[in-house]
Amino acid sequence: MKKNESLGYIVYLAMLAVAVIIGLTVVRPDFLSDAARDLSMHPAVITILSIVVGVVLTALMLELGHLLGAKAGHYKVDKFVILGLGFITKKSGKKHLVLKDFDGLTGETAVVPNDIKKSNPRPIIWLGLLFLFLEIVASVIVIVLGSTDGSRLWLKIAGEIILTIACMVLLYDIFPAALDSKNDGYLLLILNNKTNQEAYNSMLYANHLVSRGEPAPEITVYDDVTDFTASVNDVTLYKHLAEHDYDKATEVIEKTLACKKKVSAGVYNDAVCQKLSIIILTKPFEEAKEYFISLPLEDKKKMSALNSMPAIRAYLLANGIIEESESETKTALDRVNAKLRKVPKERKETEKKLLLEAVERVHEKNPDWDFSEYAFWQEAHPEEAKQEEEETPNE
Repeated sequence: MKKNESLGYIVYLAMLAVAVIIGLTVVRPDFLSDAARDLSMHPAVITILSIVVGVVLTALMLELGHLLGAKAGHYKVDKFVILGLGFITKKSGKKHLVLKDFDGLTGETAVVPNDIKKSNPRPIIWLGLLFLFLEIVASVIVIVLGSTDGSRLWLKIAGEIILTIACMVLLYDIFPAALDSKNDGYLLLILNNKTNQEAYNSMLYANHLVSRGEPAPEITVYDDVTDFTASVNDVTLYKHLAEHDYDKATEVIEKTLACKKKVSAGVYNDAVCQKLSIIILTKPFEEAKEYFISLPLEDKKKMSALNSMPAIRAYLLANGIIEESESETKTALDRVNAKLRKVPKERKETEKKLLLEAVERVHEKNPDWDFSEYAFWQEAHPEEAKQEEEETPNE
């Protein structure tokens, strides 16, 4: 999915506002009340324990709902992670306990459709939201029980804190846009018809195969490009890029460029950068230079922000081959690690290869430029790293 990190920050601010408002208007007065004098635990201890329980419980409820929804919708669960701990399913079908990163606010349930046409993703969404709602109801019940007796004030406070955390996560999860982490609200928005559901299932299945090192199947390439269909088209785009079939890759890119008004600025900018990279790699120098010069200033500014791997590749090719600026080329390379971490696992190896190809092309043009400080270059050229180590005197 194409994600909007800036919009994600706005939602985080809204979540923080919820926490501050409830903390100051509800929880703090409870701690300052007369009944709080009889608490057997320090307020800080109650707060910390309640936050820990709230975070773990909320993550568990949301992902448990996703897990049961996957079974109801006829999907296989490829990965189930809660706050970093969970299991992944190996090629053999066996499940392995792992500590792993995740694409989600508190966890991730990654699924693969049993049948692209028949598997229904909506139960995954609705059961996740239902389980969050049940947690909210349970928290309200706990608050009511804690309010009936002053000796149970700690229970009331714990319920208020857990309720706050559940509402914060619900606010993020139900938000109707693609945020910086996976959320159900955006999926609800796009999976509103059978065609989109099949496209989504095709993307899940293709990404599952690619992540295991298997070739991606042929899937529909959409002429009417939105942020969602761009994500589906990316499966085919990266397949062509991995095969160095730049003509077919350009055909996919052009579909996005033709729908500029229907896609977000980030999606459009990535398409511009992908096309520029291909032109610099495949066209004669003067033709590539002329195309780069003709790009609108706005597109160049967005590319120079280096907010994605396509932008980094295009920027370093433009500056390394056309502008011949070593400093700007290395400015792009300094951003690689941060952006590569955010690339979906099914595309990560392809992006690494595309990056290395771009840097090697720059190095051919500028053989005196030294890239040995970068880990990806050292891995591809171990003989250079070894030679540098031998030439470096011992302290």
